[in-house]
Amino acid sequence: MQQKKIILASSSPRRAQLLAMLGLVFQTIVPEADESFREENTIEENLKMITEQKARSVCYTPASKDAFIVAADTIVVLENTVFSKPKDATQAFDMLTALSGKTHSVLTGLSVVDRTRNASTYYLGKTDVTFQTITSEEIQDYLAHGQWTDKAGAYGIQGIGSVLIEKINGCFYNVMGLPVPALYKILRSFGYNLFHPK
Repeated sequence: MQQKKIILASSSPRRAQLLAMLGLVFQTIVPEADESFREENTIEENLKMITEQKARSVCYTPASKDAFIVAADTIVVLENTVFSKPKDATQAFDMLTALSGKTHSVLTGLSVVDRTRNASTYYLGKTDVTFQTITSEEIQDYLAHGQWTDKAGAYGIQGIGSVLIEKINGCFYNVMGLPVPALYKILRSFGYNLFHPK
């Protein structure tokens, strides 16, 4: 039996890379969502709100009929301070300086919508990441590579930013922006078997 299609509601090339890694055929639609945090909400509540907004913005497009919509949002949290994507190299430098030698949390909200059943599931992934102590010169060298752009906390674990990290506790793919094991379980609960996608 032909399985339903998957739509990735994201502009992230890392999330698309992870779905492709699973051998899935999917369509990408860039969602529309206000990613600003509301002061009255907790960090977790804001992340859930943004992730579900992304899914809903794609949910009722013609392409999403009878599809699974996968949406995610990732943030870095250090001592209750949220680090999203840096606006420029100066902000990226400040973020990496703050992360140096410390353990922070990477939180990824994952929302999956089954259009046919009008059902949805939300999952919050958390991975603790400990940075090595890095010098200002090392940070400048890293920034010169350009891999800090479009990444929460100004680093990517899958690129040269991996050398900044001492250890992680939790899901590696969660740090990349898509907790793959959790996605597998959610899709399986909706009747989609990643091992037999067609």
